[in-house]
Amino acid sequence: MLRLLISLFAASLAVAPFAFAQTAQPLSIADVPVFRGSPYQVGLQHGDTFAKELQALTSNVVREHLPTWYHRWIAQFAAWRMQSHFPNGFEEEMRGIADGAKVSYHDILYGNLLADINALFGNPFGCSTVAVLPARSSHGQMIVGRNLDWYHGLAGFMRESLRTFVIAREGDRPILVVGYPGMVGVLTGVNDRGLLVSLMYSKSDDQTSAGIPVTFLLRKILAQSGTVAEARAAYVRGKPRTIAINTLLADGTTAAVVESSANREAIRQPRRGLIYSANHFVTPELKNDQGPDYRWPVITKFDEGSQTKISAAAVRSWTADLAMKDDVFHNVKAVVLDYGTQTLRFGAHAETAAAGPMTAVDLSAFLQTPKVTAKAIR
Repeated sequence: MLRLLISLFAASLAVAPFAFAQTAQPLSIADVPVFRGSPYQVGLQHGDTFAKELQALTSNVVREHLPTWYHRWIAQFAAWRMQSHFPNGFEEEMRGIADGAKVSYHDILYGNLLADINALFGNPFGCSTVAVLPARSSHGQMIVGRNLDWYHGLAGFMRESLRTFVIAREGDRPILVVGYPGMVGVLTGVNDRGLLVSLMYSKSDDQTSAGIPVTFLLRKILAQSGTVAEARAAYVRGKPRTIAINTLLADGTTAAVVESSANREAIRQPRRGLIYSANHFVTPELKNDQGPDYRWPVITKFDEGSQTKISAAAVRSWTADLAMKDDVFHNVKAVVLDYGTQTLRFGAHAETAAAGPMTAVDLSAFLQTPKVTAKAIR
């Protein structure tokens, strides 16, 4: 009965993580907000920086989707199940955000967990990611393209809300987040070693609310790892996880996709200098009745036959072609990271984000890897 109540509650939700408006101007890394110090200090700066937005969001988004004691009780139960699996410092950071923004801690907590609750009980999100390895790229350096696809009802809100910021918690690697302030987890991010993570929902019967929220796990991996090999090892240790996901890991040299459920995982390696993922499992270990959707012919278009070199412009176009356009999802975010020019581009202000205006961020002062001389492809 309790599982049914939670399922009915989650089915009524179609909520996004907290989010804020982006600038359309080109950025250097110095233009991006940085939150430094202890977990609480990081959260306090985060909350203070976005206090006005968080006050509005907790009123207009969280409370709108948790309007009654019943909704709050279900959210509290799910949070209680997940809480013992939070990485060290995450609760303190969320309390700092709440204090800095002068909002309820529970609003921040629930806002961070609603995406997991949605996916646990039948309301997943979309997404796709492609990576071109150095041997296959036009300038000999890795290029990654990524889409985030979300429900129609919140598409406009999320497009207007995308931001970048850096989390530099003491003892951790600095992380550039391309996402939604108010969240302590990561959907898309890259650390100072150039390790990138990108999350995509999948499907499995092996899911649990008594696990680490997957965005929290990816943040922890970025904070502690510098290479794909280190990230893979950290990923395997990070269980039980809440929901089934695919995660692309890339570090400028190599890449891999981790397919995972709460307690199982399998690794996919690049083929023909490419690796990609959407929202179903491919490996024999995890493959199930959820097969590829209408995007799969597009995502695999460079896989067979020609060994054509692929440019950053081609990756951006490829990413645009993969944007979801159906009765459930709209494309709300696109990111293209060019390791050769050390430039990250992000966009959200179009129905197909990668085809619209994208803001460029120069990462050369952020990354510890030397910059490669290459022609920037815009």
